[in-house]
Amino acid sequence: MMREIDKARIDQILSSLRRGKTGDFVKPHKDVLLLSLIDVYESGNVTENAFELSQKLEQCFERRWREFVPYLEYGNSLIELPYFYLQGDGIWTLVLKDDKANEFQGYQRITRHRI
Repeated sequence: MMREIDKARIDQILSSLRRGKTGDFVKPHKDVLLLSLIDVYESGNVTENAFELSQKLEQCFERRWREFVPYLEYGNSLIELPYFYLQGDGIWTLVLKDDKANEFQGYQRITRHRI
């Protein structure tokens, strides 16, 4: 059974997202990832309260990136960065795969294969 959507809570979360900036340019990565998560959810492939950094999610991210940010080359967009940093915005809690937890602790750089 679907929970009723609390639109006020969604507005509050979206308006308080911390977005990276370069000069006056606000980076769109988190917004594009959130749109991609909606796509994956609406496709009916979500069976639990979790979004794995999957090939399907990456494909949705690339498609949405090209749709909403055509002026920036897709090759420079890294899905793992907004995926990781959305936890700081209260969107979710990052849960590392059991076999990756120890490996992740020793790295300074985030990659999709490490989360």
